[in-house]
Amino acid sequence: MKRADDMTYEAGFIRNRRGHALFYAEHAPANASPSIPRCLICAPLLEEHNAARGVLVNLARALAASGVRVMRFDYTGHGDSEGHTSTIGLGEWCDDVEDVAWWWQSRTRKLAAASPMRVIGCRAGALLAAMAARTVGADRLTAWCPVIDGRTYLRDLLRLTLLVAPPAAKAERTTRDALEGRLALGESVNVFGWEIGPSFYRSVVTASFARLVEQAPCPVEIFDTGATGRLPPELTALERHAGVTVHSVAGSTFWIEGARTDLQQEALVGATVEAVAADAA
Repeated sequence: MKRADDMTYEAGFIRNRRGHALFYAEHAPANASPSIPRCLICAPLLEEHNAARGVLVNLARALAASGVRVMRFDYTGHGDSEGHTSTIGLGEWCDDVEDVAWWWQSRTRKLAAASPMRVIGCRAGALLAAMAARTVGADRLTAWCPVIDGRTYLRDLLRLTLLVAPPAAKAERTTRDALEGRLALGESVNVFGWEIGPSFYRSVVTASFARLVEQAPCPVEIFDTGATGRLPPELTALERHAGVTVHSVAGSTFWIEGARTDLQQEALVGATVEAVAADAA
């Protein structure tokens, strides 16, 4: 365990239910009291996972500095965790969320038995956070720029993959519909260097954040970094559900921009820290 100023940091690996080693990192205030709030961070998927890493590390540090115990981790096939993305989908990654949450609860049972837990999901990680919220006993659910419709998300991934494909690949005149057709037939395709297959396809095309919000067992807070400052209508429509609030905050599409983005995302991180602080008020 490392200590910097008044915060502690611990990293390692746990085994998920399929035997894969998952990387985890816990950020916490030094000498934390037993009742401090906890936050479990669910990162985006595939290349968005890499691009958003710096922002989510910054979020974890900011939350810990505000007096919160924070857990972040890498899904199967991502970052420093074992496994491959070609044979699994949202269901297996939701299992990872549950496995990490249960392991975290068991190791901190004496400390955190009565402390509230907020699950924070970014992009497709918001789908996973919402899927796992009831099982892990989340008291609050926070979604950063959530993927609203799974099929649209998939088609955007395939479109961007073709846009950045090397000239040789573009010469083959592969289309987005052709790639989606291959997935539907049970084949695997490569998106930004990540292999995805039929399990990913079947789980994503039926995914609906709105439906998950309707079934959420706890209050839901959504933060969106729209460039125009206006919330997309599909997000504002979610406010008709009891316990759902939606906020527009300044920021960028950091899950796409990667190293070119502002890793601080000051408004988004600040709004999230304020929301979490209200849990302990």
